[in-house]
Amino acid sequence: MRVLIFINTSWNIVNFRSGLIKALQKRGFEVLALAPEDDHSARLPAMGVSYHPIAMDNSGTNPVRELALIKRIYKIYSQLKPQVVLHYTIKPNIYGCMAARWNNIPCINNISGLGTSFLVNSWKHFPIRMMYRNALKYPHKIFFQNSRDLQQFENWDLLKKPNYELIPGSGVNTAYFKPTDSPSNRPFTFLMMARLLEEKGVREYALASEIMLAKGLQMRCILAGNPEIEHRRGIPSTELQKWVDKGFVEYLGEVSDVRPIIGESHAVVLPSYREGLPKSLLEAASMGKPVIATKVPGCTDVVKDQINGLLCEPRNAWDLAEKMEQLYHMSNPELQQLGNAGRKLAQNEFEENLVIEKYLKTIQHILDQ
Repeated sequence: MRVLIFINTSWNIVNFRSGLIKALQKRGFEVLALAPEDDHSARLPAMGVSYHPIAMDNSGTNPVRELALIKRIYKIYSQLKPQVVLHYTIKPNIYGCMAARWNNIPCINNISGLGTSFLVNSWKHFPIRMMYRNALKYPHKIFFQNSRDLQQFENWDLLKKPNYELIPGSGVNTAYFKPTDSPSNRPFTFLMMARLLEEKGVREYALASEIMLAKGLQMRCILAGNPEIEHRRGIPSTELQKWVDKGFVEYLGEVSDVRPIIGESHAVVLPSYREGLPKSLLEAASMGKPVIATKVPGCTDVVKDQINGLLCEPRNAWDLAEKMEQLYHMSNPELQQLGNAGRKLAQNEFEENLVIEKYLKTIQHILDQ
């Protein structure tokens, strides 16, 4: 029995779906992956996954190219003949649904966030909504990662069948991401883990660091994540280098195992403009670290203000700096209390096995029909 996973990057599959892949393989499924080629694509065969590359401009809107992409997806589905397809991210959710429908293949969609096109008031919203409305008639199940995105889809009347459900993102393996010994008091170390895109709040993080360093605080602001130089909203390498040269951030690049850098940090920060359910915050909470995030969908599902971390205003570096300074001045017992609450939250509400079990039950239900 074949299960095909279709996502907009191989990086996403390797970093967020490895637990699900192992569970599927353990149940005897052959797992196939469809995604654009990137630096992580070569790791998929080593995971026992049959990888099939597809050229796809994730932010492209040219109608001719998009129609050609839909035809390619349809052809791939007809050739691979999976029993079930799992879709993630906008274009796979929309175009993949169409291709699955035309091939009479059941599919499961995962709405992991609304995407950058929904962050601003734009005419582009309307055609995307219309495509969603048409495509979402067909999945066997639609999983949402946060309640506000689900509510937004309901408000837009995009959900025509009661086949949707809320799940805790991709979950977190709390046995793998477990607390370590606390780092020494100073310098106080903040960590941000994200793709280097504008909407992740990278500029706000660098400016907040500048504001705090100007006060003479003994601190480090570490930045880890995949550079997105070719992305139209990626942080230019020249701008990043200026931050590094001025000592605002210490850039580590992409890190394959984030546990050591989380363990060496006092707190993890994500000043994103919007999220599905951010993996970096789940991993930090699971390791017992206080977290700071913005008051936006996705982030507020993980960060409970004054309980396991602090919330700040989006797109506001000064408010972010204020919240970072609050943590900086907290005592070790206060930080530990926040971290303990985050760990408990991760174990009780975001354990990866909860998500995997939802998928396995849904897939089995499809096959039993």
